[in-house]
Amino acid sequence: MPCDLMLVGMNPGAKEDAEGRPFVGPAGRILDEALRAAGLDRSRLFLTNAVKCFGAGRMPARAEIRVCTGLYLQREIAEVRPRLIVALGDLAMRALTDRSGLGAHREQILELKPGLGNPVPVIATFHPSALQHGGYSPRIRGALERDLRAAREWLEGRPSTAPR
Repeated sequence: MPCDLMLVGMNPGAKEDAEGRPFVGPAGRILDEALRAAGLDRSRLFLTNAVKCFGAGRMPARAEIRVCTGLYLQREIAEVRPRLIVALGDLAMRALTDRSGLGAHREQILELKPGLGNPVPVIATFHPSALQHGGYSPRIRGALERDLRAAREWLEGRPSTAPR
């Protein structure tokens, strides 16, 4: 199941939890629009979440993140063998890199934290739900699309236009 690009979100919403697939609800529709705008084909990506079960409207606890990352995400990264991972949101970035503060780490190549497998570059961007819950924001939508486009360009070997 190797795939060049892996996108990691935070945790499933109610619809995702019910269907057992990530990004099939409202945030998934927003992500689909951003992927199309960035020139990426969803069917050629691997989509997953850092935490695997629905949090019933709350953010996952650090212990849930740690357990799910160790039990599931590490195995998914090993099976998928991505060349690049995009962390969608601060929680996913923290699960993958042990860093937080999305604003300070966007437009950078981050390192996958030790213990999650072979070194894979990680870039971080906004989670599509930032548009869903926070209302429409052209700034956030534009940043999400630019970051996804930069990921595509990085994979195409055009790092001059990709995150630094």
